[in-house]
Amino acid sequence: MQQLKNAITTAPVLIMPDFSQPFCIESDIASKGLGVVLTQNKKPIAIFSKALAESSMTKSIYEKEFMALVLAIQHWRSYLLGDFQSILTRRV
Repeated sequence: MQQLKNAITTAPVLIMPDFSQPFCIESDIASKGLGVVLTQNKKPIAIFSKALAESSMTKSIYEKEFMALVLAIQHWRSYLLGDFQSILTRRV
């Protein structure tokens, strides 16, 4: 238990993205919510979670997994398209 505590409380828990490397999206669906992790080389970059609406809880596991993927792509669009630097430049 102490090793787990140390692993999640010491830096770095999340790594900085390397835009020259491919990204991977990993998702996990629970009965009332979904969680998605953006990774590179099996190391987490960002985490996203969302509670499911009542109407979505009755969907099949395949529909929920697809919904998680779509939401993750929308959420991390700039990372996945590789135009993150241009977005930062426009905000300045």
